[in-house]
Amino acid sequence: MVRKRPAWRTSGAGEHFSAEALERQRLHRQERKILPSAEHGIERVIRVYRSSPDTDLVTGMQWYRAAHAFCDELADEYSSLVPSAYHVAGIVAALSPQVSWTQNKRLSRELIEMGSTTSRLERVQTAREIMQGDDPYIKLFDPKRQNRKVRSFFMNIAFPDWPKIPEGHQLPDDIANIPPHVTLDRHAWSMLYWDRTITDVLVAPTKEYYEWGRCVFVAAADQLGGILPHELQAVTWVVWRNPNRRILDPNAPEMFPEF
Repeated sequence: MVRKRPAWRTSGAGEHFSAEALERQRLHRQERKILPSAEHGIERVIRVYRSSPDTDLVTGMQWYRAAHAFCDELADEYSSLVPSAYHVAGIVAALSPQVSWTQNKRLSRELIEMGSTTSRLERVQTAREIMQGDDPYIKLFDPKRQNRKVRSFFMNIAFPDWPKIPEGHQLPDDIANIPPHVTLDRHAWSMLYWDRTITDVLVAPTKEYYEWGRCVFVAAADQLGGILPHELQAVTWVVWRNPNRRILDPNAPEMFPEF
């Protein structure tokens, strides 16, 4: 019996796209990543904020304070293992990439209790060093690290009332004088682009992109008044994650873009 040669070994197998087609795909991805105008970004953030029902507004406005309270609780519960809530915030931020908030809290508690947890080795090592007393700001803002979302998440949790600083809490000048941090995760980027799948191509926003997004939230908060940029991000995060929330702006589409 003559066996047929496996299809994956035949000449040309796997060459699904021509060089021209691959180049078109590359250019399409590059075009999708082009930043929208700041005006469009601000309009979209404000539109989502104004669509928020009261329950989402309250949840978002208190989100980082609630996260800070969680850090306070862990610091009190494990006072012999971790120096302060400030350090717990660093642990939470270090373990935050690509996990839900529920998972993030579980991993943080597990690391403090057990000295390790199920996350990438470098994240666990960073969190462990913070638990052992390393300053989380110095650790997370090391120039060798490029995860801007982690840095912002730490600052927003550690100082939820920024620029107000807790009484008696001394900060280095390079922290006390920095502009507002805004946590830009995949939900924030999809909202700014008004495209639920933009993170398929915008995998790791550059420093310039991140600064653009931060400035959009700062400008939108200034226009709205009475809300801090990271509070605005949290409110819109709560709303945007629910694709069934209706947009109140009569000039906007009836529903959010679907996943």
